[in-house]
Amino acid sequence: MAALKCITAHLKRQIRYLETRSAPLVLEHGIKTMPDEVLAHVFEAGHQISEHSQFALRVSHVSRRFRQVSFQTPLLWTRLSSRHPNNQIQAFTPRPGLLDLEVTLFHGSINTKGELRSRLQLMALHSHRWSRLSLCAGQGQIGLEIMDEVGLTSLPRLRYLYQNYNARRLKWDMPLLSQFYGFCMFHLTMLDFCHN
Repeated sequence: MAALKCITAHLKRQIRYLETRSAPLVLEHGIKTMPDEVLAHVFEAGHQISEHSQFALRVSHVSRRFRQVSFQTPLLWTRLSSRHPNNQIQAFTPRPGLLDLEVTLFHGSINTKGELRSRLQLMALHSHRWSRLSLCAGQGQIGLEIMDEVGLTSLPRLRYLYQNYNARRLKWDMPLLSQFYGFCMFHLTMLDFCHN
């Protein structure tokens, strides 16, 4: 009996070791045999539960296959940020096709005024597809001023606007705007949104 217990303990350790060693291979095999369409749905689900564009970049750097599938999944490329370098903005914007875009603008320690202007000029080419706009951080008023400077006053698909600083009266054309979130004091009325 003692010998059987010893053999049983040894076999249990060997089984645990083999399971540990083979688990990554089983997972890798499962991913390799998963159809591209299913993998694209997994990527879209990951995109939906994340809040920024890093998910798309990380997925596209895993392997050649992940890169190809991610490039063929337009939803992954619908988030633009002024934190992105210009070449990344240029790479992101054609991929979503005609899908709506989510745009986040930062100013202050993250982007200088010149960097923000440069990125906004690139993003302005696709402003007719913006559905969400978040104006965040630092001296947010500068973001509004630069948007006016580069002619970003017509946002026909914008449905969501967020800002976290004191706002002046906006003279933008936003016919579909239905959600406005923000804090601090602001002097906006619904007439300002509807007037244009």
